[in-house]
Amino acid sequence: MASPSVQILFGTETGTAEDCANTLAKALMRRKIGALVVDMDRITPRELAQVPLAVVITSTFGDGEPPINAEALLKGLRKKRPDLSGLRFAVMALGDRNYRQFAKCGRDFDSLLGELGGHRLFERLDVDGDPEAPLLKFQAQLFAALDAAPPETFVAPPKVARPGPFFVRLGSFWWKRTPEPDRDHPAEGLMVSARRLTSAKSIGETYHCELDLGPKAVDLAPGDSIGLFPRNAPSLVHAVLDAAGSHDEKLRKALAERCLRRVPTDLLAALGPEGLAIASDPEVLAEFRQTHHVLHALRRFGTRVSARTLLDTLHPLAPRLYSIANAVDRGRVELCVSRIRYELGGIHVEGVASGWLAERSIPGTRVRWYPRRNPAFRLPEDTRPLIVVGPGTGVAPFRGYLQQLARGAPSREVWLFFGHRNRAHDDLYGTEFTEYVQSGVLTRYDAVWSRDTDRKEYVQNRLQTLGDTVWDWLERGARIRVCGDAQGMAPGVRRTLINLASARGLDGSAWLAERKAHQDFLEDVY
Repeated sequence: MASPSVQILFGTETGTAEDCANTLAKALMRRKIGALVVDMDRITPRELAQVPLAVVITSTFGDGEPPINAEALLKGLRKKRPDLSGLRFAVMALGDRNYRQFAKCGRDFDSLLGELGGHRLFERLDVDGDPEAPLLKFQAQLFAALDAAPPETFVAPPKVARPGPFFVRLGSFWWKRTPEPDRDHPAEGLMVSARRLTSAKSIGETYHCELDLGPKAVDLAPGDSIGLFPRNAPSLVHAVLDAAGSHDEKLRKALAERCLRRVPTDLLAALGPEGLAIASDPEVLAEFRQTHHVLHALRRFGTRVSARTLLDTLHPLAPRLYSIANAVDRGRVELCVSRIRYELGGIHVEGVASGWLAERSIPGTRVRWYPRRNPAFRLPEDTRPLIVVGPGTGVAPFRGYLQQLARGAPSREVWLFFGHRNRAHDDLYGTEFTEYVQSGVLTRYDAVWSRDTDRKEYVQNRLQTLGDTVWDWLERGARIRVCGDAQGMAPGVRRTLINLASARGLDGSAWLAERKAHQDFLEDVY
């Protein structure tokens, strides 16, 4: 009698859902249960209808949108409505309760799979923030459901293959083409330069990075992003090897691409009785992982671990997504990157990708990348007015818009809201934007400096202050694009727009929802 087989579908932007899927697959295989991890972009509604048991693990992007690799499957299920009466499924929905549409993509999948006839193995698990402890609960529920299910009802899931090279005809010639880069099959480019935009007196560090991605980047545009695969700092890898009691060169190379910030449950369990006790208590585990680094754990428990244990328990580094900040020309892509640094229990920690881009990727360094296209967020083809709100690094796509307009894209009125701490130290592209105003490319430029006065003002406050003029633009058909911080700025902008509509006798929430439905209001937030 064959063991049950599970197909684990993940929808992800940053890699967290994929990490969860891989962790769950390993746990299943340790119990002699077949498991296949599948990118949602690699399965169609028709193929899903042939799957006997599926686990869906998905994040939600922005304010309720599906991750880009989940869009096609979700839309296809809604449109084609296949018969899923032969499917048993379970859903883990990743999210953040700071968002109004908390875990919406997972909730949408759960509802739709049931509506199309699928049999729910157990209730959906909604995860707020760190998924490590909730994943253990989800895993236990799945094991119990599989133990109770008759094994003969399941078969091994079909493998989902990536399409191979194909040929296209151009005139009288046939050319061989390969599939474009994706997360599983990245392309290779080169680092060209990195320069600091903020002054040395700024409390933050923002860098302008230029990369040469080659011919595979020619159809990228502002509004799109690229995913980059970073590497850990050599000094951090060396410290981890010291703490683990190993200096194996193969392990050193592997640790350069492993996540060292998040302490995996399996690693803790391998570090002796105290580590196992922490790993077995979800609440203690969650608190431990907030305050500890892999380096902390190795040093604290003083237990030597093998290279195999480290490689089996540490997750691969997830790629990082960055908005394109220029009108892409001959494969040259520019990024606006905020470098992250902080102290954690006496250990200096920095953003893996931002530190890698800012300092360690010297010109000529090879970079692995893949595209994340977002056609809806590109510069609109029509000439309706455009209000763009991009504080901090959120200004990146709008700088690209302005370059496109300066190079001949159909002109229109554009109003840019930019925000940062201090004009003297954090004026990222102010000179460029002022020149665009002078040349007529940019109609209006409002820069807001939150620390230059006693009263902290942000872009959402300036929108409110200029509400009458903003509303005049909206009455003339202006679209709104927002990019940047998802926690404070984006909800603040939404509240301001709702208030402006409500003050004019409208149902503000319904008004904003309608604009969003018609893509007149779009966000790309993180």
